[in-house]
Amino acid sequence: MGKINKYHFNKNAPIESMIEAIKPFEGKIKNLEKLAKGLAEDHQITLDLTKLREFKSHHTNLLRKLGREKTMDQSPRYGDHDTYKVLGDEKYIEDVIYYPKIIPYGRNVKPGDMGAGHYEKIAGISFDNQVYHVRYGRRAVDVGNQATGGRSKAYVVHEGQSDVQQKAWEKIAEGGVRVNPFNTEQEYAQANHAMNELLKQMKVLTDKGVTSAGEQAQYWKLSQQFSEIQKNTLNASKSLRRAGEEGKDVPFLPFLERDIWGDHLVKHMAKTAADDGIQWIAINPVERLHALKRAESGGRNTVGKMGDWEFYGTAMVKQE
Repeated sequence: MGKINKYHFNKNAPIESMIEAIKPFEGKIKNLEKLAKGLAEDHQITLDLTKLREFKSHHTNLLRKLGREKTMDQSPRYGDHDTYKVLGDEKYIEDVIYYPKIIPYGRNVKPGDMGAGHYEKIAGISFDNQVYHVRYGRRAVDVGNQATGGRSKAYVVHEGQSDVQQKAWEKIAEGGVRVNPFNTEQEYAQANHAMNELLKQMKVLTDKGVTSAGEQAQYWKLSQQFSEIQKNTLNASKSLRRAGEEGKDVPFLPFLERDIWGDHLVKHMAKTAADDGIQWIAINPVERLHALKRAESGGRNTVGKMGDWEFYGTAMVKQE
């Protein structure tokens, strides 16, 4: 595991050389499995197969991740400078969370639509529907654990940012309407089908000519249902038009509110750390990074933005 991590977490090595260095461990793990199960001809060793399976899964995940990065020609967008970044990472990483399907009515959100357009292309193709990105680093931390020599590993978040949702809020503040382009066609079709079914039932009653009081009450009830659905159908038709035309001004992607995509960011980091065999995740507090950076550029009395303090939190401990 030490060798795997050594080769994988080499920030200066090209992806191809990382894959080449890690790939041979696949055969070594298989040999260990055979020895532990007594399948080899002359040897058998005592080995924790559960632990070996964990190593095997970790190795497989790393190869798959590196394979995706190679195929998509990924590289950190901000890897060449230190803006909003605490120095000292063993490895610097950027992840982009995006919606992977086509949004109806040509409503895919392209990087240029978001103002900053941080991640323009992957493998030469426009990288659409980016929800947010997170920048973080792998660091060694002192945990006082004798089993690990008193040292462990952590992923520490430098910054999380959602360009598209920031753009959406700006448009909403200007009076723009955020229109959901999903499922409007289905709603419109369902409403029309329901109206046709009601018309059939009403026609059965009217074809009788003379109707009883009960049948007249039934007809009135059906007519009321028809009118209600008709009103909703007109609304659905308007929604179709707005989804295809008016809604283009305001980007539509999941996780509009900062606390929602921020919550997803924490879960993403926890899963990523678990997949990579990293024991801890943490977030750089605001006064050690964002507020400090703004103070350097805006004067000693600058304390940064309130939103940064709310989002990243502070290292200060309240004294009772």
